Amino acid sequence: MSGVRRVRPIRSALVAVIFFKGERGRYMGIWILMVTLGVPVGPLSFGFAVNHTGYRWVFWVLAITNGVQFILYIIFGPETRYVGGSTVDSSADFKNQYLSFRRIDPTPLTFSEFIHPLTMAKYPSVTIPAVVYAMVFLFGSVLITVEVPQLLQGKFGLNAEHLGLQFLGVMVGTVLGEQIGSPMSDYRINRRALHVTKAPEPGFRLWLSYPGIILTIADVIVFLVCTQKAPDGHWVVSPIVDTAVAAFGNQLVTTVMVTYAIDGHPDDAGSVGVFITSVRQAWGSIGPFWFPDMFANVGIAASSGLSSALILACSLLPTITVHLVGRKWR
Repeated sequence: MSGVRRVRPIRSALVAVIFFKGERGRYMGIWILMVTLGVPVGPLSFGFAVNHTGYRWVFWVLAITNGVQFILYIIFGPETRYVGGSTVDSSADFKNQYLSFRRIDPTPLTFSEFIHPLTMAKYPSVTIPAVVYAMVFLFGSVLITVEVPQLLQGKFGLNAEHLGLQFLGVMVGTVLGEQIGSPMSDYRINRRALHVTKAPEPGFRLWLSYPGIILTIADVIVFLVCTQKAPDGHWVVSPIVDTAVAAFGNQLVTTVMVTYAIDGHPDDAGSVGVFITSVRQAWGSIGPFWFPDMFANVGIAASSGLSSALILACSLLPTITVHLVGRKWR
């Protein structure tokens, strides 16, 4: 699975090269949707497997799935890349696609290429969306998917199958968020393009991020408060509904922020994707280490105050800033 995760940043370069600016939101959103759904689909499907066949089948299914994926990709996924001005033979015959082991781009590989994505930090129009996205992702996705087992399983006495069903809310919210986020993002850009003579500013996408941030703040609060107030041993649906709304907001912010950053630097879309993913993964992986201490020292319901303050300070206010002055930074 780690190997598969390495291709996540490639999506930005792939979408930027293949699709027009007015289509990027939709297709970037589809890719992001598939990545986001991978987390809740795991416990939902394997909860049944653990309950009926034992935990070992979790690893068997993963091994079989990755093996089949590997074989299919060898057959149907020959490596391609457009290199402007290249004189290398790029014909699509079987030998060139499958039997020629060579670099597509003959340019020498240098050490600077490995650290180049980190240089994206010098652009506020990339750094700020990365921070905004990382903070919303932390509380709208990581906190929910990590803490649903920790907070709800013991409180409601759930087995593995029941626990997996708790992730239906995240899945429904993510899918619904994508159905609105991507089309509306592209709609705003395309509508603006009809009224101006030059390419519309990427900032027109940012309007859609505000409801996403606000929904995430509100429903993280409600999720934590409802979880603490729910009676022990008696399952209630309210925390799951809240996870759906938080996932909805998270998906809106994700699609808008990633597409906005790429629109500002389309020629370096791959590096933008690597940088944003690195920031998100770094901040998201730290969260589960301090969530338990936060709940133990502050309280589950009271932790919603800290969570909402962090999202407000690191997501909502920076979004307003980049919306107002982002044009000067690109």
